[in-house]
Amino acid sequence: MRLIQLELYKILAQKVVYLAFVVMVMLYGLFLYGQGESRGERIQALRDTFEQYGGELTKEKEAWADKAWAEYEQAEKAARAKEQSLYDLDSPLWARGWVGNDIKKAVQWGEEQERVTQQLEAMAVGETEGAPGYERKLAEKELAVRRSAGSPDYIFYQEGWRNILMYGQEIGYYFAGALTILGLSGTFSREYTSRMDSLLFSSRYGRTRALGAKLSAAAIYCGMIVGALGGVVLAMNGWLYGLTGWNTRLVNVQDLFHGTAFGGPIWLYFLKQLVYVWLGYTVLGMFVLLISSRTRFLLLPAFLGGLVFLLPAVWQVLSLPISRLNGVVSVLFPYLGFLKLEGLDRIAFVSILGRPVLDGDVLLLRMLAYALVLGLLLYTSIQRRQVS
Repeated sequence: MRLIQLELYKILAQKVVYLAFVVMVMLYGLFLYGQGESRGERIQALRDTFEQYGGELTKEKEAWADKAWAEYEQAEKAARAKEQSLYDLDSPLWARGWVGNDIKKAVQWGEEQERVTQQLEAMAVGETEGAPGYERKLAEKELAVRRSAGSPDYIFYQEGWRNILMYGQEIGYYFAGALTILGLSGTFSREYTSRMDSLLFSSRYGRTRALGAKLSAAAIYCGMIVGALGGVVLAMNGWLYGLTGWNTRLVNVQDLFHGTAFGGPIWLYFLKQLVYVWLGYTVLGMFVLLISSRTRFLLLPAFLGGLVFLLPAVWQVLSLPISRLNGVVSVLFPYLGFLKLEGLDRIAFVSILGRPVLDGDVLLLRMLAYALVLGLLLYTSIQRRQVS
């Protein structure tokens, strides 16, 4: 335990980690509050209107939504005819139109969910051509997932939760990825530079203990990054937009998750995201440790780690017409995909041994597999290390 504490202290003693964290928080704060300040009156109008007309979806609210949306459309047409900006519309009127539209979309998504459910029920009992075999298993699985997730039935102001739940998939992975790489890039290289490797790695037992301590410290550090950034994003968005609806089902954040495979409340999905993200950053950290274990140069692990981390994004931007290499890049350098949580909540399946498995479960299996492989490679690298 003392060795783990020592390794964690070495990581946290780096001033660059704190500097990078402060800069990232400031950038996010400027973006969030700069955007919110310019429409503060509208945000308050929306919060007030959702408080008045939100809550459980009812027939009365559906009727009100039709009237509110019709009123907004008339005002919008009049504004366009006068070549006025839509931002010149009265804030309460604009807010009623927003809330009315959210209610109408919730009804539409519910109807769509019912239609898809009926089709899946027919396939699950074999009433549709091609239903037997894997297709039937797939229909049964998807039907169970959709029933668990449900359809939108609660109306609330979603802006805060949209920002919180999408932070890690839009920009947060760059912030946390940079902190992971900066904090862990010198883990082994510092030992080699200071000649401490002759003490730590002089025996197989010492190598094993040192490696275990460094891996544990790296995992704890990644958890601290995830917790700190997640807490900042939660607090900032909660202060500006509120956290109403935190205990409703995820499907009620309908603009993003109307087709989700997750059947639990919003707060539980947020925690699930944090756990998956922590594992993804830990896998990235293990890759950086592997590079650090092979070099004395402190900057090389940071450079190569950043390069491998960003390569899939750069490759996608370049859009090179080499389709065969796309799969190779995603397999060899999956870290960005791990941190963006691709497929965590969507209703999509992969066939494994003839059984349909959700993309989110496959993502977890992939991360665990990469962690195991990197752990073995790191262990082999340390065991073969020639003490200087």
